Amino acid sequence: MMRTSVRLLVLAALVVPVSACSRNQWAVPAPDRNVITSEEIQASNASNAWDLVAKLRGNFMHSRGANSIYVKVNKEPTVFLDNVEFGTLDKLKQIPISHIAEIRFINGWNTEAKFGPGYIAGVIQVVTRVQ
Repeated sequence: MMRTSVRLLVLAALVVPVSACSRNQWAVPAPDRNVITSEEIQASNASNAWDLVAKLRGNFMHSRGANSIYVKVNKEPTVFLDNVEFGTLDKLKQIPISHIAEIRFINGWNTEAKFGPGYIAGVIQVVTRVQ
């Protein structure tokens, strides 16, 4: 009786790590929480980019607080439309849903390489559809 339970314990110790290392090649990758996809845009009932972001990823629009007492930079993300600075968050209200292919939020520490310095609060990048 004791040998059987020891054998089962050893077998379980060998099987669990091996099965944990295997990959499921058919697994669906987790969605990127910093991207609003075209599928999500089409499924929403939003009329403009502001409504869409507020409904699906409201955290994109939150203030990141004061970054420095010496440097005056935006506390809120800056909106870029097709890689061109478009303005403040209010500008999202001017972008109709029908023109949007994708919306991305880029954290402040990742913005400097693509958009230059000064966007420490992040960037909301709106990619439009090709018309």
